[in-house]
Amino acid sequence: MEYHNKLKELRTTNGLYQKTIAEKIGVATNTYQSWERGLTQPDIFNLIKLSTVYNCSVDYIIGNESEDGRIMITNGLSEDENALINIVKQLSIKDKSILYDMAMIMLKAKNAK
Repeated sequence: MEYHNKLKELRTTNGLYQKTIAEKIGVATNTYQSWERGLTQPDIFNLIKLSTVYNCSVDYIIGNESEDGRIMITNGLSEDENALINIVKQLSIKDKSILYDMAMIMLKAKNAK
């Protein structure tokens, strides 16, 4: 989820108005509104203030942290690729080795075509 959608979600979940949040962090209401619309981005200082108001991390606001607190690094991989990596992380070393061997067989077969 993009930061502007996250800001709106956090605000509405907490039952707050844009004007209230803007006053709490010391910006104009239209400035906050432009953040929620994705027209502009808050600077790091305002992100820190927002994280304090919403009682969450800056990473959560900008979309690098899931609701369970795990940091999600955007690495250019698709959702499927990231899901596969998360599955592999749960495997034993032996199972990872088997999976690696299987992947190499598949890659060799693909390249042989």
